[in-house]
Amino acid sequence: RAERLAVGDVVAAGRGGSLVLHRVVALGRDVHLRGDATRRGDPPFPAGDVVAVARRIVTPRGWVLRLDTPAARVLGRAIA
Repeated sequence: RAERLAVGDVVAAGRGGSLVLHRVVALGRDVHLRGDATRRGDPPFPAGDVVAVARRIVTPRGWVLRLDTPAARVLGRAIA
């Protein structure tokens, strides 16, 4: 699954019974994640701990924010 990941993707990854939904900021032997609202990244995750890639977010008001468009990917890389 890691071969399909790209910097800027938003992924769900599990660790210690918890699940985080954070942005990929670097790829290598491990996957490096960081939340958009934080300055410090998470400890590296093994690629096998990534369980899903987010393609869209639906807000409480029902607005759909797509994360898989070219513009969203550029913005994601800029945030990362």
